[in-house]
Amino acid sequence: MELEIPNSYKWFLQEKLIKFIPWHFYETLELKSDINERFKIEDNSNREVLTFGHRQDMDTYAGFEIVNSKICENVIVFHPSFQKNTADWSIIENEHIDFIQFMKNQVLQDVKEWLEDDFED
Repeated sequence: MELEIPNSYKWFLQEKLIKFIPWHFYETLELKSDINERFKIEDNSNREVLTFGHRQDMDTYAGFEIVNSKICENVIVFHPSFQKNTADWSIIENEHIDFIQFMKNQVLQDVKEWLEDDFED
């Protein structure tokens, strides 16, 4: 499979915009990463992701969905249980139509909360 990642993510990488505390984005995306495999194991709907980042203070990850060997624009935010029996666990926390919506609705909101906690009097 060719790694044709969405242009919006490429732009963020090009501009070196990879740290939005508490989120960190990966400069190199790996199809065969452990966390992508973990998603396959725990997701009960047989979906796949290409993980591009994680939240540093919890086991929350974000990835582009892969459909028919093609990397899509939509972003899946997920939290694996890292357990063997995951029948009662929904790994997916939320979804976004694209990377920009993910930045706006998830990452920047998390940054805002993080800042408020850091600068409390």
